[in-house]
Amino acid sequence: MNKIIAHIPHSSLYIPEKYRDMFLLDESSLRNELICMTDLYTDEIFDGFTNQVLLPYSRLVCDVERFRNKEEEEMSEKGMWVCYTLTSQQTPLKHVDEAHEKEILQIYDAHHAKLEKMCEDLLNMHGEVLIVDCHSFHPQPLPYEYNQDTNRPDICIGADSYHTPENLVNKLVSAYEAFGYRVAINAPFSGSLTPLKYYQKNPNVHSVMIEINRKLYMDKKGQKTAHFEQLKKNIMKPFLTS
Repeated sequence: MNKIIAHIPHSSLYIPEKYRDMFLLDESSLRNELICMTDLYTDEIFDGFTNQVLLPYSRLVCDVERFRNKEEEEMSEKGMWVCYTLTSQQTPLKHVDEAHEKEILQIYDAHHAKLEKMCEDLLNMHGEVLIVDCHSFHPQPLPYEYNQDTNRPDICIGADSYHTPENLVNKLVSAYEAFGYRVAINAPFSGSLTPLKYYQKNPNVHSVMIEINRKLYMDKKGQKTAHFEQLKKNIMKPFLTS
């Protein structure tokens, strides 16, 4: 567990007051968009990990899972680069100018610097590190998503050919299937975040993404269901055994 970092980028609902006027949605619509786009409670589901890197802002403010270069990020064409301009329904979300982009990139850079530093520290201590990229997803495909297959799994394991050990993927799939979950690999989302400093360069930096179907633990209003605590235990269990 000491070699593991839980990266939790999309759990926050927080939008600083100074950014509120940039949003084009009324309070009710913005709240609905936040519930739709936020990986609610992932900070609680994965709080068993000692080492955590959380983004304290909503992804509607800054999405740290995007490529920093707008031209390299495929979600830019959906209005969902680091600074979102479109909603999950592909309607206007907020006004963004160059000055705002530069300000948000400072948040982005600070977040990634923190993740990189934690990786470096754990590599120096243990010789290896595992990043668990912690997410959840909507039970039905949203209009902005490229994968529109409505037959969604309970749990999606995101794997990278270089940074994700095959035995780790097999272990997670076996454990979650034993709990009765339907598991898919790289569907409906694929890959797993690795700091650019180590990407395709250091095989001792491992990374795996866990995406949880929200129907397993919350209702349509964003409230936890009675299954939450058991889901949390089940998700964490494979990491508690050697």
